[in-house]
Amino acid sequence: MSSLNSPSSTIKFHQQLDMSRRSGPPRATQIADILKITLRATRSFDSISRNRSLAAAALVCKIWCFVACEVLWEEREVKFAVRGGDTRADSFERFAASARVSLAGGPPLGSLVRRLSLAVGSPGSEHQHARALRDVVAAFECPNLRSLSVQWRGWNTPPRWSVLDFALVFRKCPALIAFEIGLNNDPQSVGNDGDVTHDVVGDTGEEAREIVESMWDGPDGCLVRGAISRLQLLRLDPRILGVSDSLDPDPAQKDYRCAVAASLREWDTAYFRGLDVFDMLDKMPRLTHIIGYTPPFRRSIATGSHYHNLKCVSLNLLEDNADEFLASLLAACPGIDDLQIVSSTITDATLRSLTAYRPLTRLLLAQTNNITEPALLAFLNANGRALSALRLAMTRMHTDALLHTLPTTCPHLLHVDLGLQAQLSARAFETWVRRARAGGLLCAFVRCFDMRTNYALGRVLEVAGVDRDGLCPQLRISGLDARALVGLA
Repeated sequence: MSSLNSPSSTIKFHQQLDMSRRSGPPRATQIADILKITLRATRSFDSISRNRSLAAAALVCKIWCFVACEVLWEEREVKFAVRGGDTRADSFERFAASARVSLAGGPPLGSLVRRLSLAVGSPGSEHQHARALRDVVAAFECPNLRSLSVQWRGWNTPPRWSVLDFALVFRKCPALIAFEIGLNNDPQSVGNDGDVTHDVVGDTGEEAREIVESMWDGPDGCLVRGAISRLQLLRLDPRILGVSDSLDPDPAQKDYRCAVAASLREWDTAYFRGLDVFDMLDKMPRLTHIIGYTPPFRRSIATGSHYHNLKCVSLNLLEDNADEFLASLLAACPGIDDLQIVSSTITDATLRSLTAYRPLTRLLLAQTNNITEPALLAFLNANGRALSALRLAMTRMHTDALLHTLPTTCPHLLHVDLGLQAQLSARAFETWVRRARAGGLLCAFVRCFDMRTNYALGRVLEVAGVDRDGLCPQLRISGLDARALVGLA
């Protein structure tokens, strides 16, 4: 349990311990509270270490057992079928039975669960058949559940999700604020035109559409709309709810528009196809993240619009009017901290707009080949001091000039991606790594054309103790963390 000694865990522990001491001499309940604060440090462990550490703590004594079980059950990862030797998750049947068990007259263990991750099916396992969502949810009791994630991992048989099942989900889990469902791309699940087919709702063609519309018009539809309006995080294929990709929304899609516009904090274009977030942004005062947004052709944000809560924006495929759109975005959203631009034809004009903008915390550029190194250096010199993550993947080739300026213009960099086409010398790179490491550099990724130089740069990072992970999460904008959203991070 070495992670318990990390600086952040120690600071948080002492802060909460000081609060517990202000009310007088320690009591039994305060001892349990202190123990709970300590054991919650296992939230940062991987699932195997977390389960083993809490299981060992539960064997110490009665008080430790109650507290360890409470911490252990606040977040569960469950599979329908566990392969031999795979101990990373419980079997679903064992979880469903255990959720109804109470310890010494206390509440059922299922009432302690705040985040539940379900992996339905497993390729190559003996359980390759699909199970309806209603069967999954009906099997367990977790009334205080705040986050539910269901991931379909079987490819042989598509899942038979139904919009009718969502009413049962929200009835049994009324406190949900984060709801995620991942589906495969099996063509049997969706018709060629994107419409819902029999594999989704149990009928075909017009019958399917009538079932979806009747659900929205009935009491179950009112329940689903109300529950969705309370969600802060929603990740699911809109076709599951009977929503098409058409730009002219049908009645079901209009209901869906009204539902999702209330409390969401994240908008991921992958899950809201056919809907333009900037048509609804005025109705989403809590929205902080926009992920994977591709604006319609020649779309710019209207002058005079202001969206102060947006903190994190990821943009894809900006084409002819990329610079103009980004200028209008920066004017309308004065609070952006993290900006990612991928596969877009931005030019030095965008860097000039960013120079006049507030300092960013993360700037991630990928496959943006029309910016020049002098313009990049000018931006970093003017506005780079707050950057903790900088990604320049697949941009124009970088030279030693960038390395010479980074230590002074970006002294707080922790994560850097210098791309796949860098033209760097090993000596300049070593000098930069040494200075950046002293400033706290954790991760750096770079690739050069010359294999010998590649090896030399990798060796420099290895000797300096800098991670070389090109898939570092800090170098991607992937949305909100559901664990943090429900207070488990």
